[in-house]
Amino acid sequence: MQFTFEYGEVLASVEEKRELDGLMARYSSAKRIAFNALLRGHSVNGATHKLETFGSIALNWRYCEHAARDADATLKSQRELLTMYLSDTLDRIEEASSRLAKAKSPRKSARQQTELLRLEKRKKFLDMHIADGTIPKVVFGTRKLFVDRAKGKISNREWKEARNDQFYSIGQANQGGNANIRIERDKVGINFPESIEPREVKGRVHRVKNIRRWFGVRVNERFRKYMGSLVGRAYSVRVARRSGRYLVQVTFEVALPSADEVPERVCSIDSNPGGFAAAVVGRDGNLLAHRFFRDDRLVYAAEGKRDIPSSAGSSRR
Repeated sequence: MQFTFEYGEVLASVEEKRELDGLMARYSSAKRIAFNALLRGHSVNGATHKLETFGSIALNWRYCEHAARDADATLKSQRELLTMYLSDTLDRIEEASSRLAKAKSPRKSARQQTELLRLEKRKKFLDMHIADGTIPKVVFGTRKLFVDRAKGKISNREWKEARNDQFYSIGQANQGGNANIRIERDKVGINFPESIEPREVKGRVHRVKNIRRWFGVRVNERFRKYMGSLVGRAYSVRVARRSGRYLVQVTFEVALPSADEVPERVCSIDSNPGGFAAAVVGRDGNLLAHRFFRDDRLVYAAEGKRDIPSSAGSSRR
């Protein structure tokens, strides 16, 4: 089982932040290229090799492979979400049909009929993708910001910052935990690949040299106790930019409890912009039930709303 925690915040100067932004842009570009290659039927290995031929991104083999695997995880996630979205749509169709049957005024009846037609259209759309084994178009950087950019509500720089906001490296035990991003107490060492002359080989794979730069980290005190758990084991690291801060997220494998300690069933809840997804799995890992609870208010909630005292929050409802 994987355990992920926020290791801390990278302490970097203005110039160092530019370097981190540059690596994020190159990695994010590689992930998008790999994603499109996977959609066209390429394997992860094929997408990795394709990335190695791009001198514009100039990433080492490991970054290329990790970008391809990152893209593959996104693709698989999108496919798995289709069944959940379909289940949610079917539930909403049932609710809309019930409200239509109970509607007494022509106005309410017309509104429910319009909603029912919209849901039926969405059901047909999801059924088509599930049957064809395809997924809806994915917008890296969020669809909302894409629309805002198209309408000129945000600048091109803001749009690119939203699309190029992270890089990722998968851990390997035989490489001391992680070959590209090394964690050592209050420091993080990051490999910055730089392009050198390409070799004359099939596919013109671009050679790079790795320059490791070390950054201080303001370690999250709540998770400092897990630092010792990284010694001698593989750990994956994601560096993400959030509101001008550069956060380090670490993931490593933890041993599962014995069968006697595992409960009969476990419920997992995930928050999404459109609502909450809940799933119940059995001890053997099989899905028992799942449901999506839609609440569009989450999209428009103020960023600092959770920090508002309960008394103040209740007065604003």
